[in-house]
Amino acid sequence: MRGEYVAPPDAGLVQVSVPHGRHLESVEFVVVHQTRRPMGELVLDGLRTTGAARAVVDVSMSAVRRQDVDHVVADALQRGLMDLEQLAEEVRAAGRKAGPWLRDAVTDATRGMRSVGESDLRRVIGSAGLPEPEWNAAIETPEGVFFLDAYWSRQRVGAEADGAAFHLGAKDWARDLRRQNAIQGTGVRLFRFPVRQLRRQQEACGVQLARALGVRME
Repeated sequence: MRGEYVAPPDAGLVQVSVPHGRHLESVEFVVVHQTRRPMGELVLDGLRTTGAARAVVDVSMSAVRRQDVDHVVADALQRGLMDLEQLAEEVRAAGRKAGPWLRDAVTDATRGMRSVGESDLRRVIGSAGLPEPEWNAAIETPEGVFFLDAYWSRQRVGAEADGAAFHLGAKDWARDLRRQNAIQGTGVRLFRFPVRQLRRQQEACGVQLARALGVRME
């Protein structure tokens, strides 16, 4: 790393991978990882670097919170910085060091999930023993086609995870009401859960969905 650097505007961290044995200390917002795996041959602006998939794996292996792993995987996929095949290849190369959080995030991604909230919703559904829904299901309405995070077509029940930064303005709120009304107008019962609730009240969310689906919980 060379040059004059300033802290990222979003108060995030810069993650740097170095070959094992290079004892460089993490300083301020720069976090240094040592790795025994080959670094690759990618060079940008004269500096050796790693591809996005490798960077995602390195960051995930040092994360201390599950939602951080979900976030970095979802963010890189949403931005188009990598594809699932590249991510899966890097996870295989990491071997046992790719822990269960990262493997679960990859599994979520292969099912079509692209956000942290959707992963939280999946865990609620799995913990409650509910039937597997269709993920990112397309619902046709007179107002257009909308997508639901999870949808049980036989029961016509849908579920969505709403992020903490949801509805920032009046236009967003009005657009969301139009979407929700259009979906419910087709006969779909739509349940929406804040991400915080999915994490802190997992069982209660599962019970609510189970009742809607007519599933008896043990």
